[in-house]
Amino acid sequence: MSCSDKIARWNIVGIQGSLLSSIIEPIYLHSIVLGSLLHPEHMYRAVCGRIEKSIQGLPPPYHLNKPRLAQLTSSEPRNQAKAPNFAINWTIGDTEVEVVNSLTGKTVNNQISRITKQMFFNKYGSLVKNLPGLPERKLTTDYGQTKAKVKDYQIAKRELFAAFRREDLGNWLKKPQEQDEFALPE
Repeated sequence: MSCSDKIARWNIVGIQGSLLSSIIEPIYLHSIVLGSLLHPEHMYRAVCGRIEKSIQGLPPPYHLNKPRLAQLTSSEPRNQAKAPNFAINWTIGDTEVEVVNSLTGKTVNNQISRITKQMFFNKYGSLVKNLPGLPERKLTTDYGQTKAKVKDYQIAKRELFAAFRREDLGNWLKKPQEQDEFALPE
């Protein structure tokens, strides 16, 4: 799938993913800023316009988000060097920056990254168990099953895929189901 396909998906289901959708409303991009190669009509079509006539049946609070598109120009020449194979992540509460090898998904110390599906699921499980008022009934020990129980998110995602098909944009590529078959630790 292309980057614009993924952004089109975010403009329907939000950027928060299935698990967080069970406890918060969708988080939509307000704006997208591109460099000097922006063609506004093409960008609009890529991120939301190509499905706006065919998207239907979205359960509230899901909708087709239409972010503002902006262009940023620079007099600096573009650096066309190969992108590095490392990513850095940090959030409030982390004691240190984590450097991840993007080829392996592990840290430079060969540890499991804190931004893996498994680690996110562990945090989600802890959140659902420890915060009062959250729907613990949606939590199973299996990651894929827990995601599947977030019905409105799954409906919105299916409607997105159907809109792509109706517009002859192809079928959404899916990762192997086995990638979501893991459990919370005991």
